[in-house]
Amino acid sequence: MNFVKWNAISRSIGMRSLLTLSLVMLASCRLIITTDETGHIVSASGAWDCDQATCVIPINEPYTETFTAVPADGYRFAGWTGLCEPNPSNLCPIRLAPLTDEFKEFDGDLEMGALFEPTTTETVWYRDSDGDSFGATNRSKMAFEKPRGFVGNNLDCDDSNETVYPRAKERPDRLDNDCDGRVDEGFTETRFFIDSDGDGFGNPEVSLLELKKPAGYVTNKLDCNDSRFKDNPEAEEVADNRDNDCDGEIDEGGNRYYADVDRDGFGDEGDFVESLEPVAGRVRDDRDCDDNNGDIHPGVKEEFDSTDNDCDGAIDEGFTPKEYFRDVDGDGFGDDSNWVLEVVAPDGFVANGTDNCVSISNPSQADGDEDGIGDACDPFTDTDEDEVQDSADNCPEVYNPNQRDEDGDGRGDVCDSQNGLDLDRDGVNASNDNCPNNYNPGQGDVDEDGLGDVCDSTDDRETETVGDSNESGCSMTAEERSMLDTVNAVRAQARVCGSYGSHPAVAPLAWSCKLESAAFGHSRDMADNNFFSHTGTGGTSVGTRTTNAGYSWSTVGENIAAGISYSSVGAVVQGWVNSPGHCANLMRSSFTELGAAKYSNSSSTYNVYWTQVFGRPR
Repeated sequence: MNFVKWNAISRSIGMRSLLTLSLVMLASCRLIITTDETGHIVSASGAWDCDQATCVIPINEPYTETFTAVPADGYRFAGWTGLCEPNPSNLCPIRLAPLTDEFKEFDGDLEMGALFEPTTTETVWYRDSDGDSFGATNRSKMAFEKPRGFVGNNLDCDDSNETVYPRAKERPDRLDNDCDGRVDEGFTETRFFIDSDGDGFGNPEVSLLELKKPAGYVTNKLDCNDSRFKDNPEAEEVADNRDNDCDGEIDEGGNRYYADVDRDGFGDEGDFVESLEPVAGRVRDDRDCDDNNGDIHPGVKEEFDSTDNDCDGAIDEGFTPKEYFRDVDGDGFGDDSNWVLEVVAPDGFVANGTDNCVSISNPSQADGDEDGIGDACDPFTDTDEDEVQDSADNCPEVYNPNQRDEDGDGRGDVCDSQNGLDLDRDGVNASNDNCPNNYNPGQGDVDEDGLGDVCDSTDDRETETVGDSNESGCSMTAEERSMLDTVNAVRAQARVCGSYGSHPAVAPLAWSCKLESAAFGHSRDMADNNFFSHTGTGGTSVGTRTTNAGYSWSTVGENIAAGISYSSVGAVVQGWVNSPGHCANLMRSSFTELGAAKYSNSSSTYNVYWTQVFGRPR
């Protein structure tokens, strides 16, 4: 039997996106570092030092690094641009992570650079009295070198407090901690009530209006006695002449306690006392119906013993008489003509009376011809009821009394989908057989001219030379030319790709031999290792395989297919067109180049494996 399996995946380089499967574009963030002859930037890890005009760092996963601006001889650090601005220090710690696909419209490169100035330049320096690296606006001096206790910025709004500077964390302290012109933003005044006894409930008579909770205060005013920990709204009322639970009543709610002679946790409703405190030997639950028997109380399982075991007022409920059937052969199925009416099944009786062979054990109740007589008792089995016993029937599952078999293959015509169509009996109908008169189950066709190798003495393979943006030229077979032409014919017409919506006609693709190399490698990997997935051996992805093939890409996508019925270019492309996800890949305007390859392995599950790789070069 032939099978075909499908899957699709796409990727794209951009700004801050996470991986998603199937045709969703993927993206990554890039950090662009710029320098010049006045200085360079180094990283704490040493992995991303930059002394070039431009350095590019791809961010494909959460990334943490600390960069240091290093001036050239005769220069000094003057400030940052881009990501690290306005950090006054020449140290810049950063943390970056890709965005999710939900925010991919915000994709774009992040930039970072450092400014340096000649040490021979006289510049203005600002006093940094509190040592927070930000200077005062009203105290400055001109100098060629940075004086001790001075900095190159005047961004501090309080140079006497080291906790007050731009980008500091705002605190509820009546100060503008982050120098943004606002005081205590993000905090609101709340009334707090004193909790003198520490029971979690406040005194409504003593309160403060504060931005943050003072020690010993709470936000509620529910305490009725803030000098006694045991008196609060969550306390249990006890007999002590106090309002313990703060409900305005004293010693209210005395409870009835019932005698529990048998110690089963349930009491006798006729024997009780009232008390605010628990009473030894008594319980609050009065539902016992026999206080002298610990096995009788609510919740136990009812038994068939003429007793109300579970105290629900009913005796032996659930134990109603029903029919039980004699099981002579002991196979678990009874004789519907031999039954008794009992509450519990007697020995040798079962609850069902469906035995189709009462005298011979037949636990499977098999009845191949469905005549109501089990196979164990039935010497004649005729599943399709055509009066031909199954063992002699050339189509036992379909009514076929004349047993007609036109091609003489032992399979009746009514069951034989290959009847008269598979002339060489190789499992491939003549309409699809590339050599219909010679046994050829593998359908090998090395020159791919449509004529099977067992019938074809001529090798018609041809090649042509093509090139793309990533290479100077390569060979292109007739099958590859057919694949490119067929795909471009699909792209030349607007079409609807199922749930992926409508797609307008798009520009034709160019053939890329590097993409073809990546496609061939994955098709061979699937065929030789007998799997079908976009993830290759060793966990490789389409992006990794394409890069390993030498193709520098900004966008990449992949279609795969498998199955003998997809041996030709036309059949597999039509299959992809009929699949919404693969159709969307075929019609995607962001792709400009294509490579595809087929690989066959007769010992694998699907025999024939196809891979298409789409790309756009950087």
